[in-house]
Amino acid sequence: MALRPSRLDTDGCALASAGVVSTSFGARASWTAAAKIRQKRLVSMGFPSLWLLKGSSRPLVTRFPSGAPPAHTTCGPCYPSSGPGSQRAMTLPREDPRVPDPKEAVAGALRFARERLGPASEAVLADTGIQALVLSRMRQDRDLEDAVLGEVHRAAAHNGKVADEFLAYFLSDMTRLGHQRVSTGLRRFLDTGDLVQSVLGDLWEGFERLHFETRGQFLAYLAQALRWKSSGHGQHLAAGNRREDLRVEQAAENLQAPAVGQSPSSQAGAAEERERLALVLVRLPDRDRDLLRGFLKGESNEEIGARLGLTPDAARMGVQRAIERARQLL
Repeated sequence: MALRPSRLDTDGCALASAGVVSTSFGARASWTAAAKIRQKRLVSMGFPSLWLLKGSSRPLVTRFPSGAPPAHTTCGPCYPSSGPGSQRAMTLPREDPRVPDPKEAVAGALRFARERLGPASEAVLADTGIQALVLSRMRQDRDLEDAVLGEVHRAAAHNGKVADEFLAYFLSDMTRLGHQRVSTGLRRFLDTGDLVQSVLGDLWEGFERLHFETRGQFLAYLAQALRWKSSGHGQHLAAGNRREDLRVEQAAENLQAPAVGQSPSSQAGAAEERERLALVLVRLPDRDRDLLRGFLKGESNEEIGARLGLTPDAARMGVQRAIERARQLL
């Protein structure tokens, strides 16, 4: 009479999943002292205790194919049976589609840094440790752009060139957001480029405190910073604090918006120059940056001088020298 398949133990684990095979009842499988010893040995190794077969007073005798249990045999995955005498085959877990191919992901990260950021960022991504961190971010449901920008942002806190490239990546978005934040009346006195440059200076000074999760989250933060800055400009103008400073000096003409009526190519060139100037401003010495920030905020020479401990004439000359140094770095 053929032996029926064994019942699952209380923990749902079948000995068959560990390589244990059933034998038929007969003289070879009689209930002997040797069978009891073998059964106790299996239990001492961590296997579940053997159940009695239904309708039989004898327990199931088991044997390993080689005649002896392997040295490190463990119980495999457990699956519930769908009914008496039935068993389900073990299935392997499917490959996680969120896990990228490492070679393709690393190649894409290096290409993104080279084409969209710059050589300093590409050098950061060339480090195998950084590549592993990028892959880890991508496994956490980050896309390639956010994963690369996250690691570049982390490195930028200790590398000025990387910080320049990181901020430059968001310049076009900041210009667009700045244009949306500046009211029509305020644009008479404040160019969008000036607003963006002022915010960039603030970001550069506090770069180590900037938080980055995703591009969308960071753009929301930039939009808020631009909104606060433009609101401050509007309040400053409403209080009448720009007076004679509405007459922009000739040396500061490069900070103004392109004249109305310029050709599209001329306007594009002017926009590119303003973006370059924004990056130059964050490289200036602290003193020059403070002078230009006050100028861009609309402070008078008296206000700049009072804040920095200078006379109005010294503040005016300091602003002109700071602008000249910025032009030399273009």
